[in-house]
Amino acid sequence: MSFLRALVLVVLTGLVMVAVPAVTSAATAPDDGSAPRAAVASASSSPTTTAPLPAQASLDARTPDGLTRYRYLGVPVSASDVRAESVELRLDGTAVETFGVTGGGFDEYVTFPTISVGTHRLTLHDGDAQLAAQTIEVLPDPFVVTASPAWVTADKLAADGVRLSAQGLPAAIGASGYLGDNVARGTAGGDGRVDVTVRNDGDEFLAQPGVNRAILELENGAVGSTEVRTTVLGLTVREGGGAVVGTGFEPGTDVTLVDGSTRRGAQSDSSGRVEFSALAGSRALTLTGTAGSITRTLDPGGSGGTDPAGPGLSESQVRRLEQVGQATQDAKQAAQDVQEQLARLAASPGPRLADELKKSIDAQLELTEQVVGAKMPTRAPIGSRPGGSIGFDPRPVEDERDAQLEEAKAAYEQQLGDATKEQQQALEEMMRQIIGFITEMQQAQQDQLRVIVRASTIEVVFTGPLPSGAVSVDVPTGFSGRHHVGAIDPSTGIVTAWQPFDVVAAGSDGSGPGGSGSALPDTGAPVQPALLALGAGLLLAGGATFVARRRRSA
Repeated sequence: MSFLRALVLVVLTGLVMVAVPAVTSAATAPDDGSAPRAAVASASSSPTTTAPLPAQASLDARTPDGLTRYRYLGVPVSASDVRAESVELRLDGTAVETFGVTGGGFDEYVTFPTISVGTHRLTLHDGDAQLAAQTIEVLPDPFVVTASPAWVTADKLAADGVRLSAQGLPAAIGASGYLGDNVARGTAGGDGRVDVTVRNDGDEFLAQPGVNRAILELENGAVGSTEVRTTVLGLTVREGGGAVVGTGFEPGTDVTLVDGSTRRGAQSDSSGRVEFSALAGSRALTLTGTAGSITRTLDPGGSGGTDPAGPGLSESQVRRLEQVGQATQDAKQAAQDVQEQLARLAASPGPRLADELKKSIDAQLELTEQVVGAKMPTRAPIGSRPGGSIGFDPRPVEDERDAQLEEAKAAYEQQLGDATKEQQQALEEMMRQIIGFITEMQQAQQDQLRVIVRASTIEVVFTGPLPSGAVSVDVPTGFSGRHHVGAIDPSTGIVTAWQPFDVVAAGSDGSGPGGSGSALPDTGAPVQPALLALGAGLLLAGGATFVARRRRSA
């Protein structure tokens, strides 16, 4: 229990205080298709205590009520008049996120990946005590978005793109389509229909197999979305011969086989598979569908021609893997640099070595993002004031990171399985190194020893086995703005967690850079004596990832 809360309890011994907050929700346009609508819930009661303390807390989810915005884009949620160090936000009784309180409240964007259309209840809790509540209503998106094709190869996505369409819109209204880092714009016609074609221009993430969330946003703020799958086409000989099999096509769509001068068509099944009978003899065969085309030299008789281990990877996928292979080597070197620089700094602190450490950590974070295909997860920013302290526990972030690493490893293993035998021979050693480095990152998180560093004047504030709770980290009086605190495995130099925190000057309203920020609870534990005091600055930009526009839908 914090000192402040303990003091309040001592002063108010024997008194009971009940506060029911007034809650409002402002309307905005939804992004998954729900019609914008505001939900307002309010209640109040007079405190039963004799002490006139302003203990009422307010919770405000200022949101449009569309499913897409709730699930993928996030909605602004704020609270004020909160008398607690940290609070837990719950959706229908299930914890969603924990926020620190700075200046009596917080202001954050929150996504609810599992939320459904209907009425839900948001509540704010300090331990077992409910501080505030709000009823929200999630509606279907105001319009339906379709993608054509919904399944597409990386090559076709780059060359031809995907058309996002919606109908029933106001005539002449502007619309923007988003897929990954790519944006395209259009205008609805007099019939209320808009078509926007989005092509992939260098977003390597979209080139990887998987499901992406495509967003269509109108200029009035209304939003809808749909899924677009990056697929890999396969063309193989059926076991036993006598037919060729295509895989990876959009289910329920027409696929054409070109066999010399002969053209035949068939429809793919629910898994995207299609089969054509074919005579024996090695020759070039081509399958074409809405997702793209694939040409292979095969012998449908079964014994001659190419006998691939898998359907094969596209040229763009192979190039991407080669880039990841290089990033893996560079990331391993950056981690080794961090490990060596930490050891040298322990023996001989100095600004030059601190600057080298800054560059190595920065490089490692950037390179591992390329390898894993995602930024290192972070919690809501910790908040503090100069001269205060923050509580930093890297384990929740490391748990989320482990899930990212496991997904990335599975994706690379799948791609190796999808490669032809020739591709496997060429890529096997590189893929072994990529998967091996991801495993090393997972093992680093399992080790108990950690070095906790505070950036902007890099300082090692803790080293040793992680305690059962958070490590208390002092915030110097000269700090302001956005900084970071991180955890490093000392034996490998691998950064296992990197958490932003905002420092708000005393007397300010707590808005700080990027909102009020949120604080982890001050554990009250004594800070370990600083092992190193270094004079270099480390300020890594804490840019938020627009996850909803980048990748995998739920």
